[in-house]
Amino acid sequence: MKILLVDDEPDFLEQTKLFLEREDERFNVSSAISAVEALDMLKKGNYDIIISDYQMPKMDGIDFLETLRKEKSRDLPFILFTGKGREEVAMKALNLGADRYLQKGGDVKSQYGVLTQAIIQEAEHWFTKKRLSSSEKKYKDLTEKALVGVYIMQNDVFKYVNPKFCDIFEYEREELIDKEYLELVAQEDRELVKNGVSKRERGKGEKTQYKFKGLKSTGETVTIQVLSVPSEYNGKPSVQGTLIKPCESSEKMA
Repeated sequence: MKILLVDDEPDFLEQTKLFLEREDERFNVSSAISAVEALDMLKKGNYDIIISDYQMPKMDGIDFLETLRKEKSRDLPFILFTGKGREEVAMKALNLGADRYLQKGGDVKSQYGVLTQAIIQEAEHWFTKKRLSSSEKKYKDLTEKALVGVYIMQNDVFKYVNPKFCDIFEYEREELIDKEYLELVAQEDRELVKNGVSKRERGKGEKTQYKFKGLKSTGETVTIQVLSVPSEYNGKPSVQGTLIKPCESSEKMA
C-alpha cells in the first residue's frame, strides 16, 4: 500500500514513516516536505492514500485537498492529520472531501495506532468502491450490447433497463426508469407476475422462469419469457432478470 505523507516538519516525516512501516509491512511510505512537492510526486507516481498536515507554507492542507478534488482522477483517500484542532478546519476539510480528520498529540503509540487503523479502513473502503465500480461498468458494457432484455427492479419500479428491453416494449429508456413494472404486464397476468416479483424482492426463492403477456407502449400485448433472480442493488434487495419474445406475433389488446 503506497502512502504519501505530507508535512513541513522533517523530523515528524521521518518518525511517522518509521512507525507506520514498522506497524504494518504492507505500508510503503513516501514523504513530501510541502503540498507543492506532493502534487509533483502525484504527477509522477501512483499512491493509494494521502496523509497531510494542515498548516504548511505556500499551500496549506485545505488548499492541497481542494486542488486534488478538482481533478477527477484524484479521488484518493485523504486524511488530514494535524496539530491544529480548530473545528472550522475539520468542517471545511470534510466538506471538501477529506475522508478523515485526525489530531496529532497525546500518547504517541495511541496516536499512531489510530492513524494506522484509519489508513487501513479508508484504503479498504476505496479499493472496495473501485472494484464495485469496475464490476458495474463491465456488467453494463455487457448488458448494453445483449440480444436479450435485461432489467434491474427494486421497490416495484425499474432501476435499469438495457436497449433490447426498451425495444421489446417500444419505450425510450427514460420512460421506463422508475416506472412500475405492472404497467408493462397485461391485466390477466398481473397477479402471476406480482407474486413472483414479491418473493424475489424479499430474497426468497431461486431463479424462476415463466411466460406472461407483456404490454407495449402502443397498447399491444406481446408474449414474454422471463428469467428472474433475487439480487441486490445499492445494497438493498432487488430483482434482476432477462427476458425474450419466444415468438414475434402480438395481438391487439382488447
